[in-house]
Amino acid sequence: MSYFKPVNVVLVLLALAVAACQPVPRPFQPEIKSSALRNYAIPSPRASLVIPPVAGIKDPTSTQLSASVAEALQELEIGATTRSGNAPRYRLRGILKKQTVSGSHTVVVIDWILINPQNRDINLIRQNLAVSSYGWNTGNKDVFAAVAADLAPQVDLMLRSGTKRAPARALARAVVEPVYGAPGDGKVALAAAMANVLSRANVAIAREAAPGVYRVLGQVLIRPHDGQQDLVQISWELKSPDGKRLGAVTQQNLVARGSLSGKWGHVADIVAEKAADGIIQILRAAAAAKTTGNPA
Repeated sequence: MSYFKPVNVVLVLLALAVAACQPVPRPFQPEIKSSALRNYAIPSPRASLVIPPVAGIKDPTSTQLSASVAEALQELEIGATTRSGNAPRYRLRGILKKQTVSGSHTVVVIDWILINPQNRDINLIRQNLAVSSYGWNTGNKDVFAAVAADLAPQVDLMLRSGTKRAPARALARAVVEPVYGAPGDGKVALAAAMANVLSRANVAIAREAAPGVYRVLGQVLIRPHDGQQDLVQISWELKSPDGKRLGAVTQQNLVARGSLSGKWGHVADIVAEKAADGIIQILRAAAAAKTTGNPA
């Protein structure tokens, strides 16, 4: 029995076609075979870092955002530019992964990938930030400056730490409490599965409730449906650090009677995968409201 329909994720690969150039006549073409000599003239990313237009965003927004990032990095004495030229350089490529509208604001998720002159990805920063929807859609320079100001210190830290991955800024801190009313090992299995999915979505998981920590509460209700099946209803609730109920996600499905009385196994993973999306959307809306000073 299929508990929940799988989510299809489509990966779009963009192929860049590079036109072949005619070789320079041999008498005028220098021959350099030493890789050490070829790499000698390549500056460090702090000395010369190219910021190309941000992928996933239409022009002129994409070029305006990259220009704002370059300006913010220059303020930190990083040689950032939007002009690539022909010489090999390090690049910081931005890719818009997701944008979610929450009232008058939009939460943008942008991956910033550091690419070396050999065209290999060597570092990544994932940026979660709430911005004005109107400003984002109309190309307001102040909005782009805010995105750049949030990103620049993270890039500075990344470049100072060499090729080590810079820690992504967490969307929020949350604790997933044992799931009330779950039979078998569901009390622990469901909570662990939910914590795992939220962690992959850039939510910092806390061990217990504390100041500044959101609470994810789960509850399972099982009712007989007929002689062989039970109706299982699972409710997830997100509470703010001060105890305010921010939203809820409810799931239900028919299962064979008694099938959840032991180990939940992969069923817990399926349940968490389907419910976590809703919890994350509520968290993003709360983060956007917190950033702008509006009540969640």
